[in-house]
Amino acid sequence: MYRHRIAPDIHAQIANCLLNRQLHVHAASIEKLEASDSGLLVRLENGQSLMGDLVINATGSSSKFTATGSVLLQNLLHRRLVAPDVTDMGLRVSPDHTVLTSKGNPSPWLLALGPLLKGTYWETIAVPELRLQARRVAETVLDQVRAETSQVASAPAELIEATGSERRLCLRPRR
Repeated sequence: MYRHRIAPDIHAQIANCLLNRQLHVHAASIEKLEASDSGLLVRLENGQSLMGDLVINATGSSSKFTATGSVLLQNLLHRRLVAPDVTDMGLRVSPDHTVLTSKGNPSPWLLALGPLLKGTYWETIAVPELRLQARRVAETVLDQVRAETSQVASAPAELIEATGSERRLCLRPRR
């Protein structure tokens, strides 16, 4: 079960209702809902029927990442350039937010943050969490730039091409 943050006073009210058997939680899909003279008749997909005064749909939005309607994400999934996380609620990423392919290899060009990491961090859309994720992505990018700069600085002189104030590594085929 996944639980989102909840205000302490609301949590206390729900806990009290559960203890007093005023609230019953059922983990099942609703097959049919019918109004009757004595309340609401709820038929669940598992064949169970319930009678109640109130039905609360607490499932939230559809969270199955592999069923996304995004053409871009479907294309990346189809080409195995990205993989769903273990909960299928977002992208699978390494600790530095680099997206992992279906084979578990880090993508050379994709990093992720925000709602795409819902399955990894769950709490991922509030500003404090987004700020931390953005910082981690920026650190990853800077680490990559530093590594590339270090490669250029340590390359043999014949492989370095100078253009104005820039120096870059030029890989020439061997003859």
